[in-house]
Amino acid sequence: MLDKENKNVVIVSQAEYEELQNAKRVAEYYAMLDKSFEELKRGDVVVKSLEELRGMENE
Repeated sequence: MLDKENKNVVIVSQAEYEELQNAKRVAEYYAMLDKSFEELKRGDVVVKSLEELRGMENE
């Protein structure tokens, strides 16, 4: 099936669409975790004590 712009159109159930959307979100989350882990390995982090974090709440 093609739309007005000659692009393919696929029909799936709502449940399958939601599964695909969830899989996409999970993949994006894992990519973010991988990036964060690489930053951690490079030492690209900021270290704060609990007291410093509590102080930042009021800023």
